[in-house]
Amino acid sequence: MDLIVNKSTYLSNTINTFRDFVKNEKVYKQINVIEEIDQAVNIVKTVLDDCNIELINKIESDIVLSMNMVSGELQQVIINLVNNAKDVLIENKIKNPWVKIELSNTPNLLKISIEDNGGGVPTEIRSRIFEPYFTTKHQSQGTGLGLHICYKIIVESMQGTLKLENTDNGANFLIELPHN
Repeated sequence: MDLIVNKSTYLSNTINTFRDFVKNEKVYKQINVIEEIDQAVNIVKTVLDDCNIELINKIESDIVLSMNMVSGELQQVIINLVNNAKDVLIENKIKNPWVKIELSNTPNLLKISIEDNGGGVPTEIRSRIFEPYFTTKHQSQGTGLGLHICYKIIVESMQGTLKLENTDNGANFLIELPHN
């Protein structure tokens, strides 16, 4: 029952976040970044478990860091990036699939890394990955807006950067957020 209530609350908040994003009505407030990340991780963990994908959570919950941001936006970015990784891992039939989330914090910069072992993003599409309506999925599975919205949230709403790099394992999305 608790899981159902948590998922329902998340879905309601998602609708509100998306509505505010489209209307450009953003309310900024001080938010505990680790709590935002933990909530996102708790939401995606169930889906990953159901798909037999290991979630490697390298985020230390004892870090205290508040940032001025719109509630729910960082969660949306993390959930979307993890869900995209899940889709690639399933599509590529990866043995022993995993998604790893890491965080590093310096006095002026927060870095969140989301990496998978799905083989990476092909070179020929890497430069287009954040474009609106660009998708490698079938029309019934994707709109091509997920990564574009993630990019807009991180760059425009949070004044950060969102980068894609391929690693020896697969794709790594790196979020960098400046803070005081």
